[in-house]
Amino acid sequence: MPLREREVVAAVKLWLESAGFQIAEKRTIRGFDIDASHPSTGERWIIEAKGGAGSGKDPSNTAFQRVATALLSTASWSNDSQYADCNIAMAVPRSKYFDTHVGKIAATLATLGISLFQVTDGRIVQPTMNPRTAP
Repeated sequence: MPLREREVVAAVKLWLESAGFQIAEKRTIRGFDIDASHPSTGERWIIEAKGGAGSGKDPSNTAFQRVATALLSTASWSNDSQYADCNIAMAVPRSKYFDTHVGKIAATLATLGISLFQVTDGRIVQPTMNPRTAP
């Protein structure tokens, strides 16, 4: 059973905090799930997180829809000038179907400069860093 979204968010926040980042309070409007800034470097991450189904089942369709939604959100941010200086990432659980679907878009994420944080059942964050480049 893949982690739910709130578990993915909690693991990534903890991972970022352990690296010295400060997490901004959750926005009240629809937007990214994590907004983290490093006080000494100014580095900022905006992250869209997705998790497994609340039912505990992990059908391929659910994972596909969630990965596709995260890609749409993060790709739109990568084209938004207000986020030009931000690192952008999507965070998802490690599971058979999430791994399959993010594997299909790995090259696209790299091209767009969107990083990927995969979270194991043990709450270990496995990052794939894809730095953004100027157009």
